[in-house]
Amino acid sequence: MTSLLARFLPGETRTETLGSHLFKWRMGVASLWFAQTINTEQLKPGLLITTDMLDLSRLRALCPEQLHKTQCVLLMHENQLSYPRHRDEREDLHLGLTNLFSCWVADLIWWNSKHHYELFIERAKAFISMFPKRVPGDLIDRIVDRSVVLGLPLDCDELLPLRLATASHRRPGCLRIAWNHRMQHDKNPDRVFARLAKLSSDGLDFNIHLFGPRHQKPPQVLNQLKHRVIDHGFLDRKPYLEALSQCDVVVADPAQEHFGLSVAEAVQLGLWPIVRNALCYPELIPESLHTECLFNDDQQFEALILVAAAQLGRRCQPVYHRFDAPQIVRQLCERLSNR
Repeated sequence: MTSLLARFLPGETRTETLGSHLFKWRMGVASLWFAQTINTEQLKPGLLITTDMLDLSRLRALCPEQLHKTQCVLLMHENQLSYPRHRDEREDLHLGLTNLFSCWVADLIWWNSKHHYELFIERAKAFISMFPKRVPGDLIDRIVDRSVVLGLPLDCDELLPLRLATASHRRPGCLRIAWNHRMQHDKNPDRVFARLAKLSSDGLDFNIHLFGPRHQKPPQVLNQLKHRVIDHGFLDRKPYLEALSQCDVVVADPAQEHFGLSVAEAVQLGLWPIVRNALCYPELIPESLHTECLFNDDQQFEALILVAAAQLGRRCQPVYHRFDAPQIVRQLCERLSNR
């Protein structure tokens, strides 16, 4: 996403990133790492976009001269006040405080969905009520005043050719179901694969296509689907999109989701989404498609899969086109110019 923003933002741009592993350590030390770069190279950017994985308050404090006149945008992709911890993971209140401090010093807070924004405000109010005393009385008002819901940018031009190619011709074969998410607990793979295992035992013919690296051990229930699994592993961008575009449906039932980039790209390729009727999905998927895409329980999930199996070749409308990158960047720049 950083390269996509850099392509459409006006003027000269530069991206700096850190790895995606050990996120708690990254949240703690990222500001030190980037502060060293900014101060050593004497960088004075007009605009700085960071994510919730960085403590923006520390970064600004560590670079007072370099960032004095910089407009700082905080992209809240997820947050630590509502993140569903694993049952063996202890709560770390400092992570939630990091998000609050970053919101306090940001000039603009960019949310990827209304659902996420409202959930964070709700959890922030509850979190602040735990503080013993002397909490800034305008903390929530300050966050609200500086917030804008934009979604996330998609490269619709990149996805369109593959969408058109698969719309005119479907390769023969049974129903192809895509799982293009992490295997971690917050994505609930056990729950989804258990439903698919039941459908398999009931006689439904399908293949489940798995995409992405395997940092975590796959759920045991996946062993019941071995003969149906096609594991693509981690692919480069182009072969990944090509393989994904050949699937018929994409499934998801996460414990948290604030935008669902993997689902959004799959839908733009033409895959039919079968996702939980909760979180960000009712907001992002048009109401006219809710009964055909959203489920509330196991029975509805199975029913939607059976419908998809009976309608091979059905393709979904490109309902995420409003998040095309040039449009998102234009809205961001307009909001910044009005501050």
